[in-house]
Amino acid sequence: MAGGLGETSAAAPVGDATVKLLLLGEPFGSQKVVLPYPPSANRYWRIFRGRAVTSQEALQYKRAVGLLCQQARTKPLKTPVTLSVEVFRPAKRGDLDNCLKVLLDALQGHMYLDDAQVKNMIVHRHEDPKAPRVVVVVSEASP
Repeated sequence: MAGGLGETSAAAPVGDATVKLLLLGEPFGSQKVVLPYPPSANRYWRIFRGRAVTSQEALQYKRAVGLLCQQARTKPLKTPVTLSVEVFRPAKRGDLDNCLKVLLDALQGHMYLDDAQVKNMIVHRHEDPKAPRVVVVVSEASP
């Protein structure tokens, strides 16, 4: 990927020269989905009878992501992936990485099989108190 989200380049040999192509939009074969802003990783686990369990809030978020991915007709990629994430948070507080754990787990089985497949991740943070959300683009990672 070159530039920012939605901008890719490819190079191909043509005779003795290399032709570079800049594609605007999403990478070919990528999948894009707009999701609600995830709960913080600080609220991901709860202690129940002495054991750590996934919180109701995290489970509800995972279910919502599953439904939205189903509506967007995403398919889990089986290869290493690159994630481009635009986080539009509701307020100027909290660490950016706190929302990523829940998001990455929720995308498992919908945009990739396991979050261990994530080879590259580009994340940008914005504030949008009126419409907090996350825009995710998943594509095959280059070798």
